[in-house]
Amino acid sequence: MKGKKTKKTKKKWLAVWGVIGLLFAGCGKTQTPPETQNPGEVTGVPEDTLLGYTYSKIYAPYQLGTCDVKAELVEPEDSELMVTKLLAGDSDYDFMMLSTDSSLATDILRTGAYYALNEIPEVAGLLDRYHDYIKEAATAENGDIWMIPCGVNVPFVLYREDVCEEFGLDFDNMTYTEFLEQVEALPKNGEHTFFTPYGLMTGDITSKFEQVYGYENMSESEKSLLRNYMEKMRVYDVPFNEGKWWFLSSEKTVSHLSEESMKKMIFELERSDNMTLSISLDFFRIDGFRAIELPDLEEGVDCPSGATVYFIVINPKSAKLEQTIEYVSQLCEKLQKDTSLPFRWMSRGEDFSDNALRQDIYRLISEAEVYATYPYDVVGAELMAYREGKQDFDTMITEIQRNIKMYKEE
Repeated sequence: MKGKKTKKTKKKWLAVWGVIGLLFAGCGKTQTPPETQNPGEVTGVPEDTLLGYTYSKIYAPYQLGTCDVKAELVEPEDSELMVTKLLAGDSDYDFMMLSTDSSLATDILRTGAYYALNEIPEVAGLLDRYHDYIKEAATAENGDIWMIPCGVNVPFVLYREDVCEEFGLDFDNMTYTEFLEQVEALPKNGEHTFFTPYGLMTGDITSKFEQVYGYENMSESEKSLLRNYMEKMRVYDVPFNEGKWWFLSSEKTVSHLSEESMKKMIFELERSDNMTLSISLDFFRIDGFRAIELPDLEEGVDCPSGATVYFIVINPKSAKLEQTIEYVSQLCEKLQKDTSLPFRWMSRGEDFSDNALRQDIYRLISEAEVYATYPYDVVGAELMAYREGKQDFDTMITEIQRNIKMYKEE
């Protein structure tokens, strides 16, 4: 394992990119959660998103029979409006389900627009089940338990050991520069397949740079490193803008639905949430698949995998606060006993030694962190403006540093 370089960023939780949240309203009289695992029909929750999947497969089975749960999407552009409603003490909703990569989640934490859960013993019992960093993410700087984690997502490289050996690929201790060079050289004749999702890799690179180096006091070597990776991203922005969500991929792609096609795969960049979907479960059944951390930015500088946590947060101004607290306490009691794969991966002391791939993913999740970072409009928008040719590199750095200063002074 490489030696770690000291991070410049303060170790506390903030959210990353403004994606989506799920808003729930109208929780009525509560009962003991039913034993059924049938989530039923839930209007407005897109199952083709990771957050939608987490809701429909993890949260929904524990709906109470008399709890009228209504779901609607909170789009990124609605985040500012939602913050205004929160600060105004809106009582129209009882709780939200969000993820730590949501700008709305950042604003809820910063403004204290949550109901502290410290006095609910079932919440503490559930948190004790989880890895330490998940418990830390649920705890504000003032000690408030501000949310209930109910899912985690960690990126990694999914690969076949035998095929990678055939092509001389070794993902252990690999940098992204080496990764790009070796993957670009792979044959694209359809005999083997490999997949590199645009958003996953570019997002991981920029996130890792922020965690390891930061933007406020950058050395010339750090600026050079960032410029190098940003230039590489520019190359792949073109096909992405043309509608190609995968880059550095085999020209002929095949479905993952057959064992034969899976055995043709060299590697793909994946997320742990996807590995709980039915179309991905066969990866655990076929020998030879393993999982390892995504590449580092430079040799000798380690950065643990960044985890996204899905969670529930209670509105402190809820018109039905007492019923909502009762509901949440029963939900947490139920989740403490949940033995499904997503919850086992979140839990300490699990044993997956009977399956190498599951054990790999469990290790990656257990060693991950929820990173301190800035909202998209502070850093991400400036990075994208540079990649789109709307500003030069030095202007980008200046604008990021100015935005960070303003953000900290708010």
